[in-house]
Amino acid sequence: MIYIDKIDSVQPIRACSVVGGRAPAHAVATGKALLSARSAARQDALPAQLQRFTPATIVDRDVLKEQLAKAARVGYAVNHGEWREGVGGLAAPVFNGFERPVAALGMPGPLDRLSVARMKELALRLIEVTVQLSKAMGYTKGYFGESV
Repeated sequence: MIYIDKIDSVQPIRACSVVGGRAPAHAVATGKALLSARSAARQDALPAQLQRFTPATIVDRDVLKEQLAKAARVGYAVNHGEWREGVGGLAAPVFNGFERPVAALGMPGPLDRLSVARMKELALRLIEVTVQLSKAMGYTKGYFGESV
């Protein structure tokens, strides 16, 4: 993943990223959001063993694929300290008019504030915004194959 833009939190303790910075797709929510929109064949092309960054990093492709399938069902992906300990996030893909995922909008933060319950609260708004962005790019299908 390459970060192309960001808005910093007003909170004194926050997740840090740098425009132009990179992160491994299998260990961050934005990467998982994009991977979840890929075909099964493209997901199968991932290495069977993935690089570990923290004790929470998913390193088995099949386990990752299970998470990607869930992300595709619910419309967003999550990260629970898989890239950086204590930092998590949620993200949803943005599609273009050719029905391809071209970006992901993510919300990272410290896991002590970004609990599972809080992620679920934020997910609905996140999905609304990514649907609006996708529509603006000419996308006409919903994440679940429905019209938007």
